[in-house]
Amino acid sequence: MRYVWIVFLALLISSCAPAAKEGDSTEDFVTKFQGSWTLVSLKEIDENGEESFIDAFGRLAYAPSGNMVAVLAGPDRDVREVDNLNELDEEEMRTVLTDIVAYTGAYRVDPEANTVTHSIQASLNPNDVGRDVVRSFEFLDEDRIVLRPEEVTVELIWQRERR
Repeated sequence: MRYVWIVFLALLISSCAPAAKEGDSTEDFVTKFQGSWTLVSLKEIDENGEESFIDAFGRLAYAPSGNMVAVLAGPDRDVREVDNLNELDEEEMRTVLTDIVAYTGAYRVDPEANTVTHSIQASLNPNDVGRDVVRSFEFLDEDRIVLRPEEVTVELIWQRERR
């Protein structure tokens, strides 16, 4: 877990880039993603179209190098009596890991399809390593983006972090 945070912080520090303006080239368009983002809204949509909001914390960073990192966590994560996760029993470990998603890898943007693909190289869930996950995107303005994963019916709204 410490490695995930080190990678996240490294990308966070190195990934600040100004937002592109409408009418820019494809390369400039891709720079609109670059930077650090904070989750402001996570909405789940059920099969009947009913919407419900999920309380969560999230950070997302896209670096100019083509690397990215994403971390999402539930708000009510229990504090454990031990600091070393290796000291937890199986049930406690399962509880700790059920409400967090963390991965890093490469990304590529397809502006014509309005998609961004995350190619997962390391993940809290080892089954995700080697997978490509596709998100459709919509920029609400230069500092807010909506990502919609293809495999689930959720909508994540991210706010660019500014100094």
